Amino acid sequence: MTGRLVCGHAEDPVEAHDRVLFTLGGGRQLRFRDQRKLQGLWLAHDESDVEGLLRRQGPDALEVDRAQFEEVLSSRRGHLKTALTDQSVLAGLGNLLADEIRWRARLRPDRRGARPEPGGPPPAVRRHAPHLALVRQRRLRATA
Repeated sequence: MTGRLVCGHAEDPVEAHDRVLFTLGGGRQLRFRDQRKLQGLWLAHDESDVEGLLRRQGPDALEVDRAQFEEVLSSRRGHLKTALTDQSVLAGLGNLLADEIRWRARLRPDRRGARPEPGGPPPAVRRHAPHLALVRQRRLRATA
């Protein structure tokens, strides 16, 4: 996730990229500041709420293998980049990682997924699969 947390005073002017403001005791305020807009923010009261919120997400991109990757993308008819960044299809891939996967697979951003071939996924999906593992490894090294 990009952005940063900023601690300030409740009377400080709200900046253009302040997305979420939490008012704390003592006149303090914690702000999440990011030039990108959030899809949403949810508050979970207990573990069952967390499970309910996460149920809407697809499998974690860091945990899927090639077969799972091909399976979740094979049913998609729209643009592959849209499918790669749709968190209900595959969780954890953002715009940058989706672009890198497509670039490595040498596929255009507006390339559409095609119907699966007999006995396997569409060719474009097969071309993406090996690059997911490489990008995942690089992402893990960068955050370690």
